[in-house]
Amino acid sequence: MIILVMGVTGAGKTTIGSLLAQQLDWEFVDADSFHSPENVEKIRQGIALSDGDHFATEKLLASQFETLEEPEDAVSVDVSRDPEEIVAEIRRKLALI
Repeated sequence: MIILVMGVTGAGKTTIGSLLAQQLDWEFVDADSFHSPENVEKIRQGIALSDGDHFATEKLLASQFETLEEPEDAVSVDVSRDPEEIVAEIRRKLALI
């Protein structure tokens, strides 16, 4: 099984993904680690990346909400709670308890 944690900048994807992987003893890979130094520099300058780039900062949050497409068969969770509660809900919904 592969779990993709997605959301806009600052939603806590890395925190949730790494905590979930730790609890399940699975590998965690952060997509941000795959961006080139050039893309990271563009973002630091506040320049939006194209679909070919991906990577964002809080400055791009509004546009991310506008374009975010939630998959129909996705497990959605409220990210306003503590990370431990969020991970517990994900595990329950995916029967990974």
